[in-house]
Amino acid sequence: MSITVKTGFSIYCGAPGRCKKQGNVKGECPPGRHGRNCVEFCRMNCKGCNRFTGVCEFGCNPGWKGTFCENECDSRTYGEDCGLSCGTCLNLEQCHHINGTCFKGCDRGFQGDKCTKECDNDRYGPECNMTCGNCSNAEQCNHVNGSCPKGCDFGVKGDKCDQGQLK
Repeated sequence: MSITVKTGFSIYCGAPGRCKKQGNVKGECPPGRHGRNCVEFCRMNCKGCNRFTGVCEFGCNPGWKGTFCENECDSRTYGEDCGLSCGTCLNLEQCHHINGTCFKGCDRGFQGDKCTKECDNDRYGPECNMTCGNCSNAEQCNHVNGSCPKGCDFGVKGDKCDQGQLK
């Protein structure tokens, strides 16, 4: 007969009165270990696991989720508890699950390693490599399509205020 005691060890009784303790004598596994005789290791993405089941009851390292911290952040999230949203990565792809960088660059109108900053300095479009037209009052054009929100300067026309010459 064998009984598992809550403190992390088993008692095996081959015959009445002849019981012996098996497993961890102190009743607790050292940090990072779990299971019978503490032979199992907690997952490396786990901040600390239950000494009996291995469940990551103290949470996961940044970029990981799941009962055993076995899954990378997804659904366009990253970081601690997958609580941060990815920027505007190219084709709205998943960013790096730990630090949020975009693997293939940014979608139109965004810049930076996390693609969280809109194009500026009279730039727009893919990789912010297109130049804005002559928007009224020297305003920044739309960071994605280059249109001028408040119209064109005098003497220019077109959706992007890039047709005609100033006179």
